Amino acid sequence: MTTANHVTLSRLYLSLAYFPMLMFLPAGPWLALPLALLIAAGITDIVDGQLARKTNSVSDFGRVADAFIDRILVGGSYVIFLSWGLVDTWVVLVVVVREFLVGGMRNLADSRGLFFQSTVFGKTKFASQFAACAAVIVYRMAFAPEAWAHAAMDVVVYVSAANTLASAVVYFASYKRLVGAH
Repeated sequence: MTTANHVTLSRLYLSLAYFPMLMFLPAGPWLALPLALLIAAGITDIVDGQLARKTNSVSDFGRVADAFIDRILVGGSYVIFLSWGLVDTWVVLVVVVREFLVGGMRNLADSRGLFFQSTVFGKTKFASQFAACAAVIVYRMAFAPEAWAHAAMDVVVYVSAANTLASAVVYFASYKRLVGAH
């Protein structure tokens, strides 16, 4: 197992500590702890890929695990945010369904020996989802009843949902070109 793969797996361990904190810590300043874990997880998402490329240790395990762990982190976060009543059901469905569909498309392409490459849309999708997760946690930390604070959080969440939909369209088109002939 490469160092980059260990960094990727550390994001899974961070997620496993992050979820119970989100679920059981009360609204307010204690949520700085899971926010710090989310930020650490985001840093590992940047570092693992850079490290793999720099050390020429890009692996199938790393490519698959990276995407899978991102899906766990984001999907789990959105489900918890739904339980808090801070994101709409349709937003959670957009995120979770897109992740299942793209994951399934990647698996099918891999089973056919085809490489389903990430695009800039996938990277910006994750960045916007990450920002939305941070925005929801920060809102719940402050628990600001002001309408503007909730509206600001909603804007970040809805931009993320739109970006998630756009990346799904791009992936479907790429997938059709890649697998359609096989």
